[in-house]
Parts: sequence; structure tokens; C-alpha cells
Amino acid sequence: MRSKIAKLIGIYSIIVIIHLIGVYYSFNWLVYLFKPLMCVVLLVYFFFYSNYKKLYASAPILIAIALFFSFIADIVLVQENDVTIAVGICCFFIAYSCYCMLLLQLNNYRFSFNKSSIGFFLFLIPLVLYSIYNIWPALNFFKAPIAVYSVVLVALLVLSISLFTIVNVRPSQAFLLTIATVLIAVCNLSFALHKFLLLSTAFSQFFVGITYSFGQLLFILGLCIHPISNYRKVGQ
Repeated sequence: MRSKIAKLIGIYSIIVIIHLIGVYYSFNWLVYLFKPLMCVVLLVYFFFYSNYKKLYASAPILIAIALFFSFIADIVLVQENDVTIAVGICCFFIAYSCYCMLLLQLNNYRFSFNKSSIGFFLFLIPLVLYSIYNIWPALNFFKAPIAVYSVVLVALLVLSISLFTIVNVRPSQAFLLTIATVLIAVCNLSFALHKFLLLSTAFSQFFVGITYSFGQLLFILGLCIHPISNYRKVGQ
């Protein structure tokens, strides 16, 4: 199992590096080729090399839907304009909604918090509020869709943090999934700053690429490294 994960990380890292070179030097043809390839590699790994059969029966369908719409978004967002951003928001909304369903399954369709998770969540609240305060005026007609989209991102964070209270979810799995959702949230915040506040630099695009790439990778690894069925909440 470890050798398969090592191969996945190696192959995936090479693809990410080539993708980031394309982003940094504005080689759009490299981005077109290699950014969508990340989702393809994750999909192949999940279905052919992981222990996904030990997850809930609906997990493969949710992962397939999530990675398919991420794949579509990766293609359309190579060229950034109002239309492609709208399509990207819709695609990622579907993808991250599927991730929420997966985390809800791990939470046994409930959620609760311990002191550590509450502290972590309270640390994030000022950052979220500050970001909304600064970005909101610049969103224009994207305000409504991004408000809905933000609810899904917050749900991802809440559900991942609450995994630490589930008896049958190992701490390493909860940690990976939490880091993954934090990276996904940071990626989306960075993209919003880059697009709507016009804070676009080579570094900002590079940062968005890194956080997105490894957020996706860690989420899939978090699901598959320690797949366990029959989850139950602490105290049940």
C-alpha cells in the first residue's frame, strides 16, 4: 500500500511541477495538458489502487462526480473571464458538495466538536470574516453564487474538523482531511483575491496552483489510506 502511495505522490508531483511551470511562464498549452491530468491520476488511483471498497457504497460515485467536475473546471479556468469563472464556480460547487457528502458519511451523518477543533474553528472565523469584508464589494454580479459557494467551503471545514470526535476515524485520517479542506479553502480565497481584487502576480497564481493541487491529493489520500466502515460518534 505504501509503495502505491509513494508512486502516486511521485507521479502527481511531477505533473504538478510541470503545471506550475506552465502557470509561472504563461505556457497555457502546458496548463491545458497537465492541470486536468491531476484529476485523472487521482481518479485512476482511487478506483484501481486504493481500498475504496471498504468505504460507503456511494463513495465511488461521489468521488467520480467530484473529480469529473473538477476536471471540467480545470479546463475552462485556464482562460479566466466572467463566463469561465461562472462555469468553474458551478463545477467546483458540485465537486465540493460531493466532498461534503463524503465527510458527512465519515461523521455518521452528524457532527460535533472537541476543545481542539473548536479552537481551530475559532481561529478561522476572523480570517473568513476579514476576507468577506474585503472581497465582497468587488464581486459585483458574482455575489450571490459566491455566497452559496462559500457555504459549501465552510461546511467542508466544519465537517473535517468534527472528524476528530469520531471514534472509528483515525487521527491521521482526520488530520489529512482537515489539512486538505484548509488548503482547498485557502486556494479559493487566494483565487478570489487574485481575480476580484486584481492582486495577480506570478506568485499568487503559483500559490493557487500549489494549494489546489495538494488539497485535492490529500483529500483522496485521507479517504483511502485508512478506509473504515461503520463509523460512529464518540459516546454512542
